[in-house]
Amino acid sequence: MSAVRAWPRYPWWVDDTEWITHPVDFHLSYKGPLPKSDDRHARVEAKQRIRACINTQLWQLTELDKRFRTEIDRAVLAEMRGSRLIPKEESPGFMVVHVGGYWFLPLVDRRRSLVCYLNIKFLRRGSVGQIVHGGDLDNRIKTLCDALRIPQHANEVPAGIKAPLGPTMLCLLEDDALIVKLLIDTGMLLDPLVEGESATDVRLEMDVSIRPGPGTGADHWLGQP
Repeated sequence: MSAVRAWPRYPWWVDDTEWITHPVDFHLSYKGPLPKSDDRHARVEAKQRIRACINTQLWQLTELDKRFRTEIDRAVLAEMRGSRLIPKEESPGFMVVHVGGYWFLPLVDRRRSLVCYLNIKFLRRGSVGQIVHGGDLDNRIKTLCDALRIPQHANEVPAGIKAPLGPTMLCLLEDDALIVKLLIDTGMLLDPLVEGESATDVRLEMDVSIRPGPGTGADHWLGQP
């Protein structure tokens, strides 16, 4: 981690980054296993695969949007208490926590009163009826939401799945409770199977919007969700 600069004591949204006037909108995608709830080992591995995939895309986002990179360079160490991050020093910037051999840094956290809107296109092989009733959709989406947050315990980080960009992993959320709007559109995945794929693999296309939450003083521009 780089040296941490002392922050002035004012709300984070009045900085010159103009977060107050513009939600941060971007797109994430994932293709691979998204198992149902009856196989814990498979779920743990799938969550880490999704984290690794999303991590790569979020680092690319930080290359395109300098506001994120500035926040990352000024991140402070935190500790996990239940599902919450508690910073070890006073700062309104990003927090980073060590879990299972990685440094996890969420872009959306409670302390800065940020929330997340998700619009997911969920594609899988099978007929229309099977997508909902035979595919255990609710539990698969719960697995996805768990994968979008930082892991809370070391047993959520399997050793056999490595992040491609080093020990610091960017995650979307501190906690999946920060998803305040979730829209899901299901459809059939028509791509033929290729080597290494399973017939139960899915493709997820996710439109993401990071916004100041209600009551921050920075939410007057949001209007109706």
